[in-house]
Amino acid sequence: MESNKVELYSQSGKSFFMEGCCGQDASNIGVLTPGYIITKDGKFVSVGKNNGHDDVFSQYLMHYFDGQDKYYGSTAAASVLSELDHVVYFGIRESDVGYSYANSQNGILDGKEYGVIVLPKSMQLSQEQKRALKLLVSTNQRSYPGARPKLDLTYGEIISGLTLEESDFNNLINSNQEDIHRMV
Repeated sequence: MESNKVELYSQSGKSFFMEGCCGQDASNIGVLTPGYIITKDGKFVSVGKNNGHDDVFSQYLMHYFDGQDKYYGSTAAASVLSELDHVVYFGIRESDVGYSYANSQNGILDGKEYGVIVLPKSMQLSQEQKRALKLLVSTNQRSYPGARPKLDLTYGEIISGLTLEESDFNNLINSNQEDIHRMV
């Protein structure tokens, strides 16, 4: 992904910038990337090719909490982000997919290619988050008919451990309702 900066806001309304994109700049979004934070207003904060999830998530939370300097591991940060009604995507680096494919037998992927979409604890998605998620999952399709998706995606909420079936997830992001509890 190109190095674009997206304007974000702390809990007190202070502006800060991080690598990411939104709106028409979202053409670089894809499942074959290390990961994203998707804010309530549908902006993507990108985990770059050379960054760890925990580094990017901790940096975002430090800015969001107005300078609270605390380092989070990936899962702990995802839990905090989930409580803040953000979506977190744990993806895979494209180079890792190529490596797995090259090391598989008969060109069949070895099952290590997966992405995880962590939904908000409230299980509510804004319309902007739904649009962002539709864009993200649309990049999981291969360009030829009958092909298997690029990654196996899992959808769920990290704190309660609730996991959604793909059909329930698709119903959620395609519905006008914001609350999954009314749908499952």
